[in-house]
Amino acid sequence: MWILVVGWWMGGAGTMSGWAAEPPRLAEPELESRLRRLEAAGSDLEQLDAARSLLSRHAVSSLQVKALARKIRSEEARLEFALAAYPRTVDPENFYEVYDAFQSFSKVFRLHDRIGRLSPGEGPPAGGMVPAPLSKAEWAELLRVVRKESFDNTRLAIARQVVAGARGRITSRQVREMLSSFTFEDGRLELAKVAYDSVVDPWNYHVVYDAFTFAANREKLVKYLESRSLPATPEMPQPNP
Repeated sequence: MWILVVGWWMGGAGTMSGWAAEPPRLAEPELESRLRRLEAAGSDLEQLDAARSLLSRHAVSSLQVKALARKIRSEEARLEFALAAYPRTVDPENFYEVYDAFQSFSKVFRLHDRIGRLSPGEGPPAGGMVPAPLSKAEWAELLRVVRKESFDNTRLAIARQVVAGARGRITSRQVREMLSSFTFEDGRLELAKVAYDSVVDPWNYHVVYDAFTFAANREKLVKYLESRSLPATPEMPQPNP
């Protein structure tokens, strides 16, 4: 029965296969509106969600990314937004402008390192095909389908199909939330390995480590991710004098 349920959800009504073609450039009035929303947001997560939500509908410039990032109070959330915005930027050659949005040089280093590891095909190019992110209702339904199972082995089988069907529409934080549905860490580790190829923000996958109680399992996941072929880290730019 669960196979039919998951299959219906993955193929039904076009909710999981819709893509927005040729997203328009973010206009200045809309940018100003977003900046006000960021200032009014109460929590770091609300700020991050408000900033990140526009990326599914708009292409942005590096200067617009910098302006939005500066309104995000948490530097960690600011970094997460900048990384998500990079593949949607119309002028990635100018993305160094975004570095000025950070006070911590270590965050600049992490940003430069992560975007340097992105291949041209990793993440939709600005102005190209952008996947519509999962709505809160869609994500709640996914969790319900996974969590209703009583045993980890069937739960894992369902979860593997779910993350494959939602490829490019789920985040690392959502993977961490799904992992909390498992009783045993063996199942969590197996799903964490599988889900890595489905997330839209692989540069944030470090948040998944928090789903593990035992250091040995965290180390296994780290080694697995390190075994994946990654381009060499580019030379670090010199800070502004």
